[in-house]
Amino acid sequence: GNHLSIYVDYYSCAATVSSETGTEAEEAAVTVDNSRLNFTVRYCEATAQITPLDCRVIHRGELYDILCVDHMNYKRKCIKLHCQKTRH
Repeated sequence: GNHLSIYVDYYSCAATVSSETGTEAEEAAVTVDNSRLNFTVRYCEATAQITPLDCRVIHRGELYDILCVDHMNYKRKCIKLHCQKTRH
């Protein structure tokens, strides 16, 4: 009866990547990498359907949870994904 989250490849594209301040925190004597990146992608029907609950970003082999999807004033030009590195 345990719920498993299974992800499948949804969409692949080029993106502009910018970093927020990368931080490391210590939780229960374990150093945790809380790196945050912003990915800016061109608008299309596939990227317009991205939601934080259903999607993650893979960048250079690392997984990032999507914290927020910014539709950039809904001008249909680009979408910015605010992401944080996933804890394995």
